[in-house]
Order: sequence, then structure tokens, then C-alpha cells
Amino acid sequence: MFEAMTSSPFFGLALTLICWWLAVRFQKKTGQLIFNPVLVTSVLVIAILLIFHIPLAHFFTPLVSRLLHLQTTFFFPFLAQVTLRYSCPHFPQISMPVSA
Repeated sequence: MFEAMTSSPFFGLALTLICWWLAVRFQKKTGQLIFNPVLVTSVLVIAILLIFHIPLAHFFTPLVSRLLHLQTTFFFPFLAQVTLRYSCPHFPQISMPVSA
């Protein structure tokens, strides 16, 4: 039963979303910036995988692989442009690159 549940393609996604929801509630309740939801979610997911001896292959399913591939192929190329657009007005010594 436990093996079937953890080998589901949605196990990793569901575990991450539940840990994220808990981390956001915890950060709002404490009000401390050190309890960043990304950090707390990472720690919770790693702890759950280690405590219950869940193989990483069960967590890192093809669904998660596709989501990570989408993130790296779609969002990362725009990251440098967005960073420059929002940081250059705040730092006058940085000149905006001119498009050819």
C-alpha cells in the first residue's frame, strides 16, 4: 500500500504542495523571515524522504522531470532580461543594453 502510494506520479507533487502549504502557514504564524517557505518546504520534503526511506526515484517522477524541464527551458532565458530591466533603474551606474 505504502509502496503503491509513493510510486504514484503525483506523490512528489502532492508532497511538495502539502509541505509548501504548511510552510506558508508556519511563516505567517511566526512572522520570522528565517522561516522562508522555500527553505522550510525543502527541509520538510528531505526529512520526510529520509525518515520514511522513500527512494528519490519515487519522488522525482517523470511528471516532476517535465515540470523542471519546462521551468529551465521557458523561464531561465527571460530571467536575465527581467533582472536587468528591474535593476538598472535603481543603479544608475549600470547602463541598459541596447538591442540591435
